[in-house]
Amino acid sequence: MQAIKKNIERLIEVISDANCQSAHNVVSELPWEHDPVTAQVANDCNRLLSGGLDTALIIDESGLTKKGKEPVGVAHQWCGRHGKVDN
Repeated sequence: MQAIKKNIERLIEVISDANCQSAHNVVSELPWEHDPVTAQVANDCNRLLSGGLDTALIIDESGLTKKGKEPVGVAHQWCGRHGKVDN
């Protein structure tokens, strides 16, 4: 929830007359098609990275480490930031 809230706050900074709760409802509760968004992101990346057959974009979203046993998502998994399996 915290990551979503931070992203929504950045989003409403550029949308006039928006508030955080309304924007959160749009993103989390209204049905929307993610395929066109994914396709657009792929096309933009392909264009920006030259689109050659030897080009790749790798996104490692496990780079933020967490410690403890209580927070959601704390489990042993590969962490590219540390180069090993960690919380």
